[in-house]
Amino acid sequence: MKKITSKFLFCLFLLFFLVACGNKKASINDFTNTEGSKSYPSPIQVSPQETNFEHDKTYPSIDNAGGVPYPPVEAPTQSGPEFHINGPVLAGSVQVTGTGPANVTINLIDVSEMGLFLAETTIDSNGQFTFDLSTPLIKSHSIGLQIGNLSNTDYDYDDFIYSENYIDRPFIGIILDMVTVE
Repeated sequence: MKKITSKFLFCLFLLFFLVACGNKKASINDFTNTEGSKSYPSPIQVSPQETNFEHDKTYPSIDNAGGVPYPPVEAPTQSGPEFHINGPVLAGSVQVTGTGPANVTINLIDVSEMGLFLAETTIDSNGQFTFDLSTPLIKSHSIGLQIGNLSNTDYDYDDFIYSENYIDRPFIGIILDMVTVE
């Protein structure tokens, strides 16, 4: 009895679903925007009588969807400041040195550990920096530099978005320089 009831309920549901869906075909007049002009229906919604392609409509291309021109894309004209980690960086090291723009705060991260914070330092007036680490570096891990707090500098965070040497890593962010621990 239980099997009959569940089958009966399923058939009843299917019947209601089919009746509710109806058999209405979409008309091209059903697809208008707020200005009264026709929009472009999906091919699934077009009935066979409306597939006459000898009309005066211009369908949008991928490059110019809807007739709205895309603004020109310009390549960045200004490259961000350069940073460099002195190498080779050896496994077991507790100090990392390098160069960069004076008086900028930077962070050292473990890229292999999804951007794990290792240390922070400020580049001195001569453009040199040294990170003193509390734990030794692990062989074959990649370490990198990220921008730190810029509140006391003449720089803006936008200055560090693009450089041919920067690396943009998903889930980590922009890496100013990166090396692999040997």
